[in-house]
Amino acid sequence: MQPVILVVDDEAPIVRFLRTTLEQQDYKVVSAWAGLEAVETASKEQPHLVLLDYMLPDIDGLEVMRRIHQQYPGMCIIMMTADSTVATAVKAMHQGAFDYISKPFNFEQLLASVKRGLKASLETRELLLLKRREGSSSNREPDVTDMPALSATLGSSIYQAFDSGKTILLEGENGVGKKSYARHLFEKSAFAAGPFLTFNCSLLPDDEIESELFGANVDASDSHTNTGLLELAHNGVLFLEEIASIPLSVQQLLVDSIKTGTFVRFNGQTKIHSDFKLIVSTCNNLQLLVDQGTFSEDLYFLLKTSGCIIPPLRARNSDIMPIAQHYLGYYNAIYHKRIAGFNRDAELAMEAYHWPGNSRELSNSIEMAILKADNDLLEPVHLGLTPSGKTVENDIISNIVAAMSRPLDEEPVDLETLLNELETILVSKAMSAAGGNKSKAARYLGLNRDKIRYRLKTLAEEQN
Repeated sequence: MQPVILVVDDEAPIVRFLRTTLEQQDYKVVSAWAGLEAVETASKEQPHLVLLDYMLPDIDGLEVMRRIHQQYPGMCIIMMTADSTVATAVKAMHQGAFDYISKPFNFEQLLASVKRGLKASLETRELLLLKRREGSSSNREPDVTDMPALSATLGSSIYQAFDSGKTILLEGENGVGKKSYARHLFEKSAFAAGPFLTFNCSLLPDDEIESELFGANVDASDSHTNTGLLELAHNGVLFLEEIASIPLSVQQLLVDSIKTGTFVRFNGQTKIHSDFKLIVSTCNNLQLLVDQGTFSEDLYFLLKTSGCIIPPLRARNSDIMPIAQHYLGYYNAIYHKRIAGFNRDAELAMEAYHWPGNSRELSNSIEMAILKADNDLLEPVHLGLTPSGKTVENDIISNIVAAMSRPLDEEPVDLETLLNELETILVSKAMSAAGGNKSKAARYLGLNRDKIRYRLKTLAEEQN
């Protein structure tokens, strides 16, 4: 994978010089002319390294660095300035700059600093990848795999198949708990002492997936490398979500690595050995994709030998309350609440509702309910349900339509209540769509993470 360097300077000749110099070293260069543009570009491009001018027309380089590090704490930033005083250099380094170079540039010094910065950036990236290991019990959602109907569907043969084979295919609708079950399989396997890494294949563009999985050589030698997930998963388990999102060319590379236990990094030549087990998931019909020519037949045949279809929550009604109790205990601990359970109407409403978002939707509903509730038992209204199992969303929409259609001088509107109701339902829908991920939910609503945290807290305080 070609390293990406962001150059931030408001002087066109300097940008042109740096672009030419760095592109000759086979680096990809993107540029920004001002501080706010630099922050936005860093967010979009996620470069490996930033060359940042100290003096910019809108905000100074230190403020740009602070904002970039808020989003990406490990991003490597080299400060550039015509001010070569020690005080300025110390200030920049103290606030998080990797290095500091003065204008006019010394060519050798510039390239040496960039190479050191890229090496540090790749090492930081490896540490972040290693943090994807999920063996720790902290901040984990409760295991929802040990449920009566689900256990009966899965049976014991899948554990034996995983111990003796290399792969497991988990199929099912979005939100049924495929990731939870993958972790469960890992913990029951012979590789439980090793790493458990997860990667959602739909989150990266096609041209970056190969290097993410197999790693990449930064230059022609094997000395500067970006370690891939298959290598990091040695003696452990790699869980690939949404396997159908991988491009066909990479699917064939994956087939070869499963069969041989070896692979070659992108831009590399040396064969790497990794003893890993692979769990993959999909909500697609892979056989149909094979027939359409968009999924590798070889990979499909490898995967389909061992696996299972996880049924939707509506097909295993007896699992709803046990799963709900799991989530209740989990979110009680997270939010320091002591809600004892659900009243009978809430239980009936949950069992009557069809849960199109499956366990994920149930989890989000209970999280929002715990934030709203101030009594010992959760009621249907806390869950956004009516006693018959219908959602309250239609009621809120009806209230808004009614308020818009009638003359305000004849019948005033309780605007605060209406807005609170609308905010509650939109925040709930965003959290559900994001699978409980607050950063994703914030993006869906055009907010940052701090604002959605504030709104969740405010909603809880208003309900209390």
